[in-house]
Amino acid sequence: MLSTWLGHILLGSFFVAGYVAMCNAPWYTRLQPILQTMVTIGLAVVLQGIIFSASSGQHLYMSLQLLIISYPVLEDNISGAHYALRWGIILAFWWANHPWFSSITVVMDLLLILLAVIVYRFREQVHYEWWANSAFALLLCCMYWFRMGDTTLGLQFRYEVLFLIMNGYAFMTWTHDRREAQAKAELAAQVNYDTLTNAGSLAMFRADAYAAFVDAQRQHCDMTVLTMDVDSFKNVNDTFGHSAGDAALIHMAALLEDFLQDVDANYRLYRTGGEEFAVLLPGQNTEQFMPTAQQCIETVRRARFDYHGRSNRLTVSMGMTEVHPGDRNVEDVIQRADHNMYLSKQRGRDCITVNGDTPETSHLREVTMTYTFFTQPIVNINTSDVFASELRLRTYEDGEWRPPVNFDISAASFTHILTHVADQLSVKRLNGDFSLTELQTPAIRDGLVQFIRQAAVTFTIEITNITDRATFIRVAQQYHQLGFQMALANSGWDISYTDACAVIAEVDMIKFTMDQPGPDGYTPAQYTKVSEWRNLAASHDIPFIMHGIDSDTDLKLARGLGIQYGQGYYFSRSVLPRIV
Repeated sequence: MLSTWLGHILLGSFFVAGYVAMCNAPWYTRLQPILQTMVTIGLAVVLQGIIFSASSGQHLYMSLQLLIISYPVLEDNISGAHYALRWGIILAFWWANHPWFSSITVVMDLLLILLAVIVYRFREQVHYEWWANSAFALLLCCMYWFRMGDTTLGLQFRYEVLFLIMNGYAFMTWTHDRREAQAKAELAAQVNYDTLTNAGSLAMFRADAYAAFVDAQRQHCDMTVLTMDVDSFKNVNDTFGHSAGDAALIHMAALLEDFLQDVDANYRLYRTGGEEFAVLLPGQNTEQFMPTAQQCIETVRRARFDYHGRSNRLTVSMGMTEVHPGDRNVEDVIQRADHNMYLSKQRGRDCITVNGDTPETSHLREVTMTYTFFTQPIVNINTSDVFASELRLRTYEDGEWRPPVNFDISAASFTHILTHVADQLSVKRLNGDFSLTELQTPAIRDGLVQFIRQAAVTFTIEITNITDRATFIRVAQQYHQLGFQMALANSGWDISYTDACAVIAEVDMIKFTMDQPGPDGYTPAQYTKVSEWRNLAASHDIPFIMHGIDSDTDLKLARGLGIQYGQGYYFSRSVLPRIV
């Protein structure tokens, strides 16, 4: 008897587990309510057939059937009509297993209707709170088994307990699934939406942009990316505090979102950085969206931002581009849009730049010549100690930091830069790359001479190209006499091995730029090339530096070849300032 009872419980638990898993399966939840109802009816009919035909265990199948037909009435977000239909199913199978015409049946029907009304009012509590769910299950099974034909009170009690066990298992399963679904939804909201402005997040923007780019490539249609940045936003934070900055971002996001939604309900605003926003425009090119973008700028320009009784105006700089035939991935499009946005910044702010062209600049336009400098270490690979530091100079042109073609500053300014850098060096060895033409420029030469006379630094001039061997030898000898060292940089690329051998007597250091490895790693030819340059340096007892060490693979190569000094992004990656 006990084994039969335990077998019933086990069989019921397996059946309930399968049923609840099916109800929470994605394919089932995507079905229309009417189809879900049909699935429920189908299962109940199968069980009803077993109830009529089985020689034993009918009451177990009746409990399973009761659970299956009662579970769907607790489902979230069903209409009143579907709710009534599902209670109608309960009544239909209830009558199938009870006497049709008796006074007690009529009373039970009325109580069921009353229970349906109460449950509809408190459906969410009954579904997800254990005490309400248990009370509902207890009432239902007691009413179901009360005065059931061919049963004793003991048997009724057993199957009421069985039903409560199965219902409890189902309750724990679906509440666990709900908690997981809520956690996933909250995580998705954190990932997909910016918590401050409620705009789409950077992660969401990149995912949507990737999908739109793939569609544009596959369908050969347009896709446009618009990026924008709030102008002079740092002034808001510095003047009024970060709370005001947050309020300004919320105000700006709401303003942009409202404007875009009025134009097209499908437009979505994304917050992609601190004060940066973006709009994705699948199926449109820049020409089509340009009037809307200009209206957007004008809308922001006219709006006022009020904070604690103080009124301010905000403007935005925009960059826009569409997919080009040569774009390899969506990053090419996004970077081009960002580049255009920074051009708008450089050209006066409060305007839009499309593919490098700024149709109308703002009244805030300023012309600014900007430059910056930084150092990149040359490292002893074996000890990780800094051997020397290389000075890098950059000018800001057309929205990008670039190596200067003509760095036209005074000797005094150049000396100031070198002195400022030298004062901060832990190892007093400084390198700087120059062309032969620059070394013969009076401002550069005078600045270097003035610097070397007052700074206790070993300065090595890196020559990036030998245009003429005789000129190199003459210039190198002049600078050696002034106390400088000379190095060959870009060796293996801009400087040939033949030229290097011809001038090696005037060289104090060789810097070799390594080719990037292919899909299968470095080739034997690359090993031979770097070994050749390393041996040239070793034969003249001068330091050899491998430039371009950007990964573990590069570092392993250098160590395998016995190279002592290295330089590259593996050791240091400089972050250049952004012009806003």
